[in-house]
Amino acid sequence: MKKLIIIFIVAVLMISGIISYPFGKKEATSENKAKETIGEDSKTHIILISDSSFSPKEIKIKKDETVKWENEDSFVHTIISDLDSFPASTELSKGESYTLTFESAGEHSYHCGIHPSMLGKIIVEEN
Repeated sequence: MKKLIIIFIVAVLMISGIISYPFGKKEATSENKAKETIGEDSKTHIILISDSSFSPKEIKIKKDETVKWENEDSFVHTIISDLDSFPASTELSKGESYTLTFESAGEHSYHCGIHPSMLGKIIVEEN
């Protein structure tokens, strides 16, 4: 009888959405989506901001290509160059983005000005 009551409670909780089981459904993670996402043209690279991290953390692009940071996190974030090699973003709330085209080769390390442990790097290569 106790097992039946437990099964009934678990079933009610699952139906109400309080608990769930993935039953083989695989959702795309931010990392998977970042790898799949290259903008409308092949010269725009997307970096997703979620779970207080940049994904991917490091990318290689060609000169004159564009990087677009998209904030999917519930926290506000900023994009700040470690060596002032590119302009800083404004505060990005969830759903907002920052886009920048890199016109010269080199390495550009950056971080979130609000959460300094969030780090990333863009390596710009000659065409």
